[in-house]
Order: sequence, then C-alpha cells, then structure tokens
Amino acid sequence: MSTTARSSSPPAYAVVGGNGRVFTFGGAGYWGDTSALDPRAPVVGASASRAGYWLVASDGGIFAFGDAPFLGSMGGRALNQAIVGMAATPDGAGYWLVASDGGIFAFGDAPFLGSMGGRALNQAIVGMAATPDGAGYWLVASDGGIFAFGDAPYEGSAVTPLVPPGYPAALSPPLVPAAAIMVDPAGPQATHSGPPVVAFTGDSLGSQIGVYSSLIGLPFLAQQASIPGCGVVGDAPILTPGGQVATVVPACAWWAQQYQWAVAGFHPDAVVVQLGYWEAQTRLFGGQFVNLVSSPAYARQVGALLQQAASILHAGGAAVIFDTSPYFADGTTDSVVDRFNEILDGVASSDPWVTVVDVNAIVDPSGDYQPVVGGVVVRAADGIHFTVEGVQQVIDPVLVPIAERKAQEVYVSGA
Repeated sequence: MSTTARSSSPPAYAVVGGNGRVFTFGGAGYWGDTSALDPRAPVVGASASRAGYWLVASDGGIFAFGDAPFLGSMGGRALNQAIVGMAATPDGAGYWLVASDGGIFAFGDAPFLGSMGGRALNQAIVGMAATPDGAGYWLVASDGGIFAFGDAPYEGSAVTPLVPPGYPAALSPPLVPAAAIMVDPAGPQATHSGPPVVAFTGDSLGSQIGVYSSLIGLPFLAQQASIPGCGVVGDAPILTPGGQVATVVPACAWWAQQYQWAVAGFHPDAVVVQLGYWEAQTRLFGGQFVNLVSSPAYARQVGALLQQAASILHAGGAAVIFDTSPYFADGTTDSVVDRFNEILDGVASSDPWVTVVDVNAIVDPSGDYQPVVGGVVVRAADGIHFTVEGVQQVIDPVLVPIAERKAQEVYVSGA
C-alpha cells in the first residue's frame, strides 16, 4: 500500500495501493480506481475531494474519480525526477504535484509558491501537505528535513542540526527515513501525549548518562539530544593538557540549534544537562589561550552561554537540571572544574526553573578524582567518561528521582 486519502469526515478513509487499487474503510465512498487500467507507472500519492479523490502516478499522470476534477497532469511530459506525492486545495479546484527533487507543479487554482527544484538537497523529497487555507505547503525529505512555502510556517524538523553538517558520521545518531507529512487538525493541541518526557543533553558524559540510564526502567520517557565532543563554548581550538593545539569538531558551533531542535522535537517536561569538560579546557579566546581561572572575561562568557542554554531548554516550559562537572584524570585541573561549577551554581541561582544536581560530589565525594565509589568503578580508563555501572548504580539513584519529580511537576501543571 502506498498512501492514504481521508474522506469527508473521520473515521472513514481510503487506502491506495501502488497498483492503483483503492480500498475504502468506514463510511468512505468508493469512486473507482486504476487497478484495471494497467497504469504505466506506479501510483505514489492520493488526495481526497468532497466526494471523490485523485491518484497520482510517479510519471505525473493524474487519475480523477467522483467529483474530483481533472485539471491537468505531468503525464507524458519530461520530468527531471519522479513524482512522489500530491496535495489538493481546500475547495477541490486545484492540486499540486511534487517530485523527488522538490519540483512543484501546480494545477487549477493551486498557486505556485516556490519549490526546491534545481536546489541541492541532502536527501530526496518524499511527500507534501497543504495548509488549511491552501495558501501554502510543506515538503518533507527522507531525512526529515522540512521546506515551507507560502503561509506554511516552519516549526522545526526531525533533522538534528548535527546531521549533516560537519559532525563525524560515526557519532551521528541514526535516523529513520521519513515517508510522509500530515497536517494536524485544527483545535487544542497537547505538547505531547503519554508519560512525562525527560531529555538528556550536554557532551559525551551527558550522552552516557542518558543512554546508560535508558537501559534500565525509568519512570519517564527518556530522549537523547547530547552532542558528544561538544560543550556550549563553540568550536574554537583548545590547548590540550599536554600543550598541543587541537581543533574541535566544527559542529560544536551548532550547539544552540541542537538544543532548540531537542525542545521543538521532544517537548520535554525536564532536561538533564551534563557539561563541564569542554568548558574547563584551555581555549582560544580573544586571541589567547585562557581558562576559567586565568581569564575573568572568559568565565563571564561561559556564564552567559550557560544562561543561554538554560533559556533555550526552558523555552517550552521544561524544568532544567544542570549536573555539576566531575573531576578528570587527563590533566584537566580541579580548580578549573571548581570554577565551572561555581559559574553553574550562579546561573541556577538566578533562574527558578533551574536545579543543580551535584554530580561532582556524587562521583568525587572525597573532593578529588575518584575512579571507584563505594566499590563501584564509576569512571572509564580514560579518566574522563563514566562507566555503565557508575551511571546506573551511583549517579541514577540521586539523579533519576529529581528528574522524575521535576518532570512530573511540569507535566501536571501543563506548562
């Protein structure tokens, strides 16, 4: 089956197969199909009129049934790429076809409002949908990218900003190809349904906390939005503890967009943020390599960036939970980590929606780097990262109840 066309009122609908066969359910009217016509190309899309429907084939051929008027087609005409979908205007007197390269073909009273034809795409277009007033439309690509035209607003997409540009493929999260886009019916909408949602973000340590915690049963839905290899200080070079200048992943400059994507895509009730390693490194700032202790100006900059991160993550009403940074055994000095945690506490004190969980005290209770806590190996051999056991047996017993409580407070309040 290739596509579904909704009839005049739910719950009736028609399902259309690639051979043009139409199957109706509920009170949907059957107005005919192309199964006996042996169409030259497979049917790839459909759209409903008041008492009829159109089918479109990949070669641009249009088949109209019931009261759906035939207003033209691309059948028999040269196409750069195959047609992949269609949408109709609200009055049923026009329709658009969309090709896999984003080309748009408008017929009847359907206005041409722009296209992606002739422009470079990361992935092929797979579908389209029209706005309720017919004065705009969206295209969706197989990677979840959204392209909005006319009065169709851009509200975000399923594509994390890190996929692509510039992020190492080995670290990129897997994406399921998108297949279609639907317009949500008008009316009151909830930000999400189901259990409370907690998003985990930050650097690679934040990723570990999110992923390792998700391996056990959690009292909320966990979503992952971390950026391994990146903090909130961008992509300026760093001076390693060994005195070598090292470049940073270019995608680190996109951290704010990644946080915005997480808020728009997951609608979290709470966000857990683990940062500190990259902020504690000696970094090129103002033409010099400085750190949080040696440069008050850089410390103020990091504070401003943490404040920006908190504001982005709270934009949808979510509670923000900042984890303090643990100490590291790779040459990163404890005093710089302490300064980062002081800055973090300062941000939290100014924002009532921010809570601090002292991960530093949890994994380094003696006040310096500790690889083992209470008989549990909490840190990896590199002196930076956490172990699965460290997250699940040492950090989670403190962090998870706080995340649950904060998420539940927001969830119940409807923020």
